[in-house]
Amino acid sequence: MLRGNKKTEDMLSDFSSKDFPHAAIIEGENGEDRETLARLIASAVVCGRDDAPCGACPDCKKSALGVHPDILWLGMDQELKVDGVRGVRHDAGVRPNEAERKVFIIANADKMNVHAQNAMLKILEEPPSTVVFLLLCENRELMLPTVLSRCALYSLPPPARAGKGEDAPFVGEFVHALSGSSEFELLSLCMTMEKLKREEFQEFFRALSETICDAAAGGHPCSGAVGELQGAFSPARLCLMYDMIKELSDRIQFNAGNAALIASLVSKSIKIKT
Repeated sequence: MLRGNKKTEDMLSDFSSKDFPHAAIIEGENGEDRETLARLIASAVVCGRDDAPCGACPDCKKSALGVHPDILWLGMDQELKVDGVRGVRHDAGVRPNEAERKVFIIANADKMNVHAQNAMLKILEEPPSTVVFLLLCENRELMLPTVLSRCALYSLPPPARAGKGEDAPFVGEFVHALSGSSEFELLSLCMTMEKLKREEFQEFFRALSETICDAAAGGHPCSGAVGELQGAFSPARLCLMYDMIKELSDRIQFNAGNAALIASLVSKSIKIKT
């Protein structure tokens, strides 16, 4: 959720204060996150209360329903071109209908061609005091430096990433059981896995090793099994876990039986947990 995130709250604070930016670029990989933040900021701009966006005033309610006459979305379905920018410049000169300020939200601003961005630059240089522009983009490097220089920049963190190996059978369930507090759940799952074929065990250990590596590597915030491992185990314990899985995987090459593999997997996993 974007709301409740400190960085998001700081952005909203900027726009609900008297010293709000007249134009801002919202950059992020996830289009839904960009649009959600733009809606929150637009609500803060049109809200007339000190705790904007309050969510309770008529302006906030209309904003939530997507019917506020002073919040205008452009470039959602198609690239905003020069003629469209000229229309924006004309509309920006018209006073807001209900709120003190009017908000123009330009989706996919990095898809605008050079001519359209240059046309936009003219109004960004001398914007009316009653207008705020929000330019949404995935990659600000595709925008003209002159446009960037006239906008405040807000970069959203990358979305949480799932590990590459956790989609393999039993990997997610095993990590969940291993990360939890119930040894019985772990034992029950491992007993179910006893019926796996040799090649299925090999795939399980390979995918689990990959998931553990992703968790130990850190970096971007992660979701799913990788995130569970990061939340439950220190990097040192993840390394021990990786060594354990590598050892068990090697034993398959020497025709170790399923029962022996399961017994070792359970005992070694519990030892790492504690």
